[in-house]
Amino acid sequence: YEDGTQQLLAAGNSIIVVRDRQLVGYGALRDGDRIRLLLNENGKTTDLKEITIEGDEHFITNIYKGRITKIDNISDKITVMNLQAFNRGKWERTEQKGFSTLLLSDSFKMFSNETILDIENANKLLYLNEAYIAVEENYGGEEEAVVLSYRSSSDTAVPVGSERITGVIPGSGQFTLLGERKKVGYTPDSIVVKYGRLVSGNSLTENDMAYMALDRNYSTGEHHASVVKVDEPQIANGLA
Repeated sequence: YEDGTQQLLAAGNSIIVVRDRQLVGYGALRDGDRIRLLLNENGKTTDLKEITIEGDEHFITNIYKGRITKIDNISDKITVMNLQAFNRGKWERTEQKGFSTLLLSDSFKMFSNETILDIENANKLLYLNEAYIAVEENYGGEEEAVVLSYRSSSDTAVPVGSERITGVIPGSGQFTLLGERKKVGYTPDSIVVKYGRLVSGNSLTENDMAYMALDRNYSTGEHHASVVKVDEPQIANGLA
């Protein structure tokens, strides 16, 4: 849910699933879809009756990195210095030099060390700290920050090209990179984007091909997935 809580609901092919006012079936649901639910609660059980899939307006359009200079909850804007965009596993400078401004989405969340932050503490304690930012476009075509995750300045950035994910155990909080046999952990503050949707690390599956930005912990040497981006599988000659 929007407040971060989770609920396990029994579902199946008999559930009504609607998208764009059309019946589409349970198989149309994908990880990261934003949905509205019709529930029947009788005090002891909660029955899922209907799922409405919202449109594609919540696709993640860019992932950025930069130093945060100000977060303003009055104007709902964030100011970032030296903005870089994540492109195929590399950070590239944007055309905007110096300071850049991003709007905040209604569902904006901010993390540091797996903890959700408020704007007051972020401005007071984390001025000029580097952060990763996932953005989506609003109806006017402007980018809005959805998630901001601060990184520790003592950690070492480890760029990763396209790598195949393996060793996935749901709920374990880690996976393995096939090429390097390297174990990588993920946490709630990891920015994970799969097929354009913002998801949790639990949505990663065996053999996903991903571009990643990792941070190596200064104290433990362990690798943490700060950014994981899985694109749609390529289709060759009309065959998946």
